[in-house]
Amino acid sequence: IKLNDIMAGKEPDVFLKPNDVLAVGTYWAAPFMAVWRNAFRMTYGFGFIYDRNFSREDFEIPLFSPSKGFR
Repeated sequence: IKLNDIMAGKEPDVFLKPNDVLAVGTYWAAPFMAVWRNAFRMTYGFGFIYDRNFSREDFEIPLFSPSKGFR
């Protein structure tokens, strides 16, 4: 589809039918590259990223946190 030609009136309009799928994007590998890019986390300098996977409820070690009520 040449969107510029449609907007200029050189090409006819595109009509969608029921159950048509319209995929909009710039490059087929973009979603895969975004997943790969977000798989690695970096901090500036020395730092620790606090993730919800490391919260006390999920990452409790009874030896270091013997409080009751989490498990």
